[in-house]
This record gives sequence, C-alpha cells and structure tokens, in this order.
Amino acid sequence: MTGFARRERQLPWGLLTWELKTVNHRFLEIGCRLPEEFRAAEAGFRQSVAASVRRGKVECSLNVRPATAGASLEVDANLLADNPLEHLLQIADRIVDGKDAQIKRLAAREGEQSQGEGRGP
Repeated sequence: MTGFARRERQLPWGLLTWELKTVNHRFLEIGCRLPEEFRAAEAGFRQSVAASVRRGKVECSLNVRPATAGASLEVDANLLADNPLEHLLQIADRIVDGKDAQIKRLAAREGEQSQGEGRGP
C-alpha cells in the first residue's frame, strides 16, 4: 500500500494545504506535521486517520500560508480543543465544497465511535 494525496484551498485569510503520504508498514504509525496553531487538534487528526487506516506508515502535513506577508492565522484553541474533529470537518467541508466522500465517511465513523463511548456531540 502506497499513496499520496494533496488538497489545497485558497481562503480569504490564506492558502491551506493538506498532504497525506502512506507506505506499507506492519503496524499503524501516524506522523503529523502541523503549525503550532493547530497542535491542540493533533489527537483528533490522529484518531480520524486511525479510524479508516488499519496499518501502514501515514505522514500528514498541514501547511498554512497567510494571504499577506505580515498576516498570521489565529486559532481559538479553547474552541478547537472542545471538539477538534467537528471543527476540522467544518473546515474540510469548506475546503472541498462538500464533494469529498472520504471526509464524510470519517465523520460518520467518528460520530458512531463518540456515541459508543458515551461522549456527547
């Protein structure tokens, strides 16, 4: 199993780019490279990948390039930490304009797991 995916979306505040690289591996090994502003959501990102991948080495990279040279992205860490997957899915839905079925499948799986663990939405 080897694979590569890259998605870019130009937003008013800048360019958001996700890259996923996978190679065959005996166990599941997930690596994430995220800007500091998104570190609070890393566990949610890892859980989302683990929900759909059983084994392999998966490298996930998120890059954010501000629209203007001096601008920076501000993330509400408290809001993101409250329900990182839900907020990630909202961002992803905007990025792919709702066309990416994989993201919707991940959302459905995560929702089922959350309900099974007794956590609320």
